[in-house]
Amino acid sequence: ASASSASQEFVELTNTNVQLVDLSGYQLQYFSAQPKDFIKPSRSISLQGSVAAGQHYLLASNGYLDDTADQHFSATLAATGGRLKLVRGSEELDVVGWGTASQAHGQAAEAPTAGDSLVRQRAKNGEYSNSGNNRTDFRLNSQDSAASNVSEQAPIWLSELLPDPASPVSDAVGEFVELYNPGPQAVHLAGYTLLV
Repeated sequence: ASASSASQEFVELTNTNVQLVDLSGYQLQYFSAQPKDFIKPSRSISLQGSVAAGQHYLLASNGYLDDTADQHFSATLAATGGRLKLVRGSEELDVVGWGTASQAHGQAAEAPTAGDSLVRQRAKNGEYSNSGNNRTDFRLNSQDSAASNVSEQAPIWLSELLPDPASPVSDAVGEFVELYNPGPQAVHLAGYTLLV
């Protein structure tokens, strides 16, 4: 939930494939932390549309992130603990459990406080962590915005710089700094600062 309202929730999915994914038959299933039935979810959201290669699909609670969300749902995620499952038919594709959740992958990720989100960690090469342990794969992100999470996750490297060009080129016209994005998708640089 956001810092301003417990009903402002979002879930962001990423297509790590090199081709478009049609979401027909995909569901996002929510289970309470200690459900009586581990097979039947408390809530099930049938996904719609498609996700291009390397792109994100944003689900947000009704009335939240209306300008950017691909799909909306009724807010029901418990901050203290729960489990989300991404499935296609009977195939389980991914699971994240947090807080007091039972049946997370490995240990449950830390429960986020108001305004925090859980973000899947990324390696230096840009690949998402998928160790089979939610505590290892996810970390807390204190930014209260789905849009900021996308760019916050993306690694940007300083790849080359020229602080002192050879004469006769002056520093004023010859210096440069080069940034490198090793990830598979574009990174919006709004909010980044180069400190010199």
